[in-house]
Amino acid sequence: MKIKLLIYAQENNKVLKILTSNEKNMTVKIVGYESGLVKYNFLNSEKISCIRIYNIIDVNFKEKEDEKEFLYKELTKKYQTDNLKEIIENFEKYYLEIIELLLAREQQDTIGYINLNNKKKVYPQIFTNLLYDVNNLLFYYFTKKYPQNITNNYKKETLLIEQANLSQKKAIKNALSERISIIQGPPGTGKTTTILNILANLIYQNKKVLVVSKNNSAIENVAEEFSKMNIPKCYIRMRKFRHNEK
Repeated sequence: MKIKLLIYAQENNKVLKILTSNEKNMTVKIVGYESGLVKYNFLNSEKISCIRIYNIIDVNFKEKEDEKEFLYKELTKKYQTDNLKEIIENFEKYYLEIIELLLAREQQDTIGYINLNNKKKVYPQIFTNLLYDVNNLLFYYFTKKYPQNITNNYKKETLLIEQANLSQKKAIKNALSERISIIQGPPGTGKTTTILNILANLIYQNKKVLVVSKNNSAIENVAEEFSKMNIPKCYIRMRKFRHNEK
């Protein structure tokens, strides 16, 4: 990646920040690269200097936007996805426009206004982080490339602590073997039972699990079912800060 970055910077006349093996920081433009030798000049000088590639400890673009352009180019090539930059930036623009519309309806200093303002700050970070974390599930959505399974040691036999029908067993298998799965059904179709069975399998695999919901009742259902079982207490029920268990 270091060499690709240097060549890209040279071809596109981008400014780089380089850290050398003797801990010297330099802001330069690359004018040539051949056989491990990097040729550069400082911004206010036309004099060409040289440094061996192995003497460059770290290299970054001076401007963040140049770095994003480079990453978009590399990711587009790697995943063979057309218009990746346009797709991601259009989604970011779409959601930020929605936030602006909602902000206009809220009074300042209200909880709703503060929450929306926080989202306005966080959303650009979320979209930027996609370029640095290609394991992010949102990245797979944009590239249309399906993620690899999170586990290669899924066993056909599933641990069941509650009875499950074929549909529930399929839901449990998907939850344990895929990066993301969705379980949908009206009340009374066994979603809580399925969640309990998924949790049992993950706990049995010595994994840590976080169960979250926008509704307290959904979490209470899971906690209550756990409390009925004759097993050591293996969970902490988290609520608003003042109600958290010690």
